[in-house]
Amino acid sequence: MLQRIGALVAGQAGATGNGQQKALDKACEEMEALFLKQLLSEMRRASGTTLRGPGGEIYQELFDQELARHLAGASDLGLARMVQQQLQRSAAPASPQQIPGGAGAVEPNRSRPI
Repeated sequence: MLQRIGALVAGQAGATGNGQQKALDKACEEMEALFLKQLLSEMRRASGTTLRGPGGEIYQELFDQELARHLAGASDLGLARMVQQQLQRSAAPASPQQIPGGAGAVEPNRSRPI
């Protein structure tokens, strides 16, 4: 998953295309769904499963997976948006202020110990 997102960001830095942006959106949404699924799984483990009997754990796992996908697409948790913004910032070329020692960079006062 992270390799796929990294490849999309690297491709986006070179050429911005509508298809790449949609793929990045989808990958970030899938990452949010993965986080929500893990969250749901840990909550189930703490409180116990609601489906008992043969195959109950499997059905509960599938239910949590689909619920997480639905929540990631329908809710505004914001994790996907934050990941996407961070990836776009890291893919953008650095300005002179962002480069250590670059033009306009402010050096810390090192004359006194911290």
